[in-house]
Amino acid sequence: MKELNWKLADGTLVIDRKNSHLASHLKTYPLLSEALPLALAQIAPLHQKNFHLQEVKMDKVVGESICVATNKNDEIVYAKRPNREGLTRFVKNRVAEESNKISVILKKGEGCYILLSAFVGGLTPPEPWDEHATPESFTFWNEHALIWGCEEIVPGTETRDCPW
Repeated sequence: MKELNWKLADGTLVIDRKNSHLASHLKTYPLLSEALPLALAQIAPLHQKNFHLQEVKMDKVVGESICVATNKNDEIVYAKRPNREGLTRFVKNRVAEESNKISVILKKGEGCYILLSAFVGGLTPPEPWDEHATPESFTFWNEHALIWGCEEIVPGTETRDCPW
């Protein structure tokens, strides 16, 4: 995927990064390519913050969120997604839910921001394997999962054993 550029509300440049999560997310969320520039344009100046996470509410449905709350009756599996360091929690036999939110994760670069990730749905804490994980990450990802079959996985990484 070629690198892309967008702008924040104050005109600050936002660039995609090599091995971006966006590449796989565009397959999952087809409307994201149209909605992402609009979402980024709503983000106010960041005053040189090194790391920024923001949930942007759009004026219409922009896709379906594949992150859902789970319960004890759900069938859970774990697998590695491309360009990720650890395993993601997935739930089988569930359906995505319409959403008017786009979540964006940005990192400060030289004279710009670098898009680390963007996806349809509400902001979630980092996955438990992430270097930025917090106690909230473990709680959230033990109660939520991505819908199986909606995201590309690395073949041969599926397991039923919780990695955390």
